[in-house]
Amino acid sequence: MRKVIAGILSFIVAAFIVGNLFGASPEVKSVVKKPVIGVSASLSRKFMHTTIRSYVNEYYANAVIAAGGVPVILPVTDNKEAISGMIDVIDGLILSGGADVNPLLYGEEPHPSLEALMPRRDSFETNLLKLATNKKLPVFGICRGQQFINVYNGGTLYQDIHDMTNSNVRHRQLTDREVGTHTVDVKKGTWLHGILGDKAVVNTYHHQAVKDLAPGFVVAARSKDGSIEAIEKIKGSFYMGVQWHPERMQKGNELMLKLFKEFINVCRKTPRPVPEK
Repeated sequence: MRKVIAGILSFIVAAFIVGNLFGASPEVKSVVKKPVIGVSASLSRKFMHTTIRSYVNEYYANAVIAAGGVPVILPVTDNKEAISGMIDVIDGLILSGGADVNPLLYGEEPHPSLEALMPRRDSFETNLLKLATNKKLPVFGICRGQQFINVYNGGTLYQDIHDMTNSNVRHRQLTDREVGTHTVDVKKGTWLHGILGDKAVVNTYHHQAVKDLAPGFVVAARSKDGSIEAIEKIKGSFYMGVQWHPERMQKGNELMLKLFKEFINVCRKTPRPVPEK
């Protein structure tokens, strides 16, 4: 009889353990599951070739992996059903760097210093952000990504910061892009300040920057010439951007890696959007 009772108790304990593993609450599962992070792609075509490729630099994937996430490339497309499907399967969105944002999107004519545009990508990321915003998906913009977040939400850009401001800071380092070359002052009380503290040394290679800040956002960091280096949404779903490239610095830089880790934590805590039937 004792053996029978012991066997029954063992079965109950095993069933309890298995049941908790497979029927765990969303909070428990979110600790175990690695968040899937979508990284918006850019477009390229080799000289004299007709093939167009969607791609991201490997630094983005490496940063997401090092921070505990699973990166997936979101290829440029104008198919809205496909874009909706992308949003349904990711836990967070990173808008990567790249070409200039079309100034017509914020009501300006092209400045003589405007560089290459990518209208297909502008359209793609407009649709991405529309769905991500509607479904309260965490969004992190890097360089062009920050600029596009600002434009999408009603802000404007300096089409070329050195032509349009009295900047005395070099914002376009040509070599050693994994190394920080200028400082930024971080605003107290912001999400970014909780990670970087009062100041940080960042890398920089851009010629455009946020001019008029989008409504509902706050400046989270500035460089010494006053250029906006980071922005955050004040209320609602998580929305932030940085003008530098932390993905190029995170290897060997604990603060820049922590920036990605904290974004991953936000994505882990945010329920994944439920696919529409």
